[in-house]
Amino acid sequence: MPEFFKPKKQVLKTPEQAYSELLGNSSENQIVDLDIDLIDEINDQPHKIHADKINRIAESMKIVGQLDPIIVIPNNKKGKENRYLLIAGRHRRRACIQLGIDTVKAVIRKESNPDKQRLMLLATNNDRNTDYAPSELAFSYLEQMQLLQKLGNKSTASQIAEENNTNRKTVHKYIQLTKLIEPLLSRVDSNSITVGAGYELSFLTRQQQSAVFNFILNHSDCHITKEIAREIRENPDDIENIFYPPSSLSDDDDSENTDIQESPKAEKKTNSNYSQHNKCPSEGHLTPKISFEVLMTIAYVIKKEAYSVFSYIISSYPTTDEVIEFINTRYVKNDLFYKGFLKEKNNEHTPFYTYLYSEYSVAFKKKLTVKLLTDTKEKETYNLSYAELDGALRTFLRKYVPVEDKIIAIRETQTN
Repeated sequence: MPEFFKPKKQVLKTPEQAYSELLGNSSENQIVDLDIDLIDEINDQPHKIHADKINRIAESMKIVGQLDPIIVIPNNKKGKENRYLLIAGRHRRRACIQLGIDTVKAVIRKESNPDKQRLMLLATNNDRNTDYAPSELAFSYLEQMQLLQKLGNKSTASQIAEENNTNRKTVHKYIQLTKLIEPLLSRVDSNSITVGAGYELSFLTRQQQSAVFNFILNHSDCHITKEIAREIRENPDDIENIFYPPSSLSDDDDSENTDIQESPKAEKKTNSNYSQHNKCPSEGHLTPKISFEVLMTIAYVIKKEAYSVFSYIISSYPTTDEVIEFINTRYVKNDLFYKGFLKEKNNEHTPFYTYLYSEYSVAFKKKLTVKLLTDTKEKETYNLSYAELDGALRTFLRKYVPVEDKIIAIRETQTN
């Protein structure tokens, strides 16, 4: 057979090769020195800036200089001629600025397709930073997949996995996290809920997820493991029994039928490590020294004056020990003191018994000291440990604070 009739052997590209080609990676790219003031950053992206990483890079640059160039593309917007858009290297650019360096080593990519530019930004940032929160990776993977599909690529999950040194299953798991409501996703980011548990919860409806969020918010010792999340996914209307499984036999039945054995399933739940020890103390057991009404009044005062303690409990899902450390660091250490009036316009979220008092003062010492002045000008002084305060705040939260206010508190904390 003549040589020119022989068909060429076709070689299938690996997902990594196809992805690299799509992004325009080439050995012909040359490193140049760019004036750092000519580079514009893109604000609309899922990745956040990490100050500690900027500091680490800056310390390294002091010793060895800038080893890794940033990636830029020409800025084609009107009025931005002769400027560049930063695709990868925000931390490196800011480290140079921090060190007072006027120029930065860069690779200039000639890519005019906006979708490919965006894909390049997402892929290169994921590849270069291992400090991203789960939500950042989740929305980045989702957008990469949508862009790849828009550009007509197949095996999108495989391409993303290869580029990020992971696997297709992990990519799909993170993308699924984008279906979580914001309060639950913030707990995945803070590691109060694991990625695996968040993945299981993401299959619930938004209403069911809100019910889960309210439950864990109102029961501070109830922690969601992957196994518990899977049970909730299978039985979303049975949350309380999942955390607090009822005994298979009542006390009376148990005393009369000592030979009867529990079923394996009941035995498993009874022996699980999330049954009894997760229960929160009842309202009447917060402290034997102070009435429940006074405790709720004190909780209201703390919400009014030391709102950050209240919002910290909502947004970060901390243990009591963590709340105590937070109070000691922010309030006790700074010897903070508050005083004010309780006579306010009545509203449905304020406990009625706050109106028994007209004035208050709060001092953060070794213990919390609260002085209340009644309408008859009688002074009442109360001392609480910070563990007791934590219990009072959580009870006040369950009893008087609606879901909408809790979500607002989370957003305010994240913004600050």
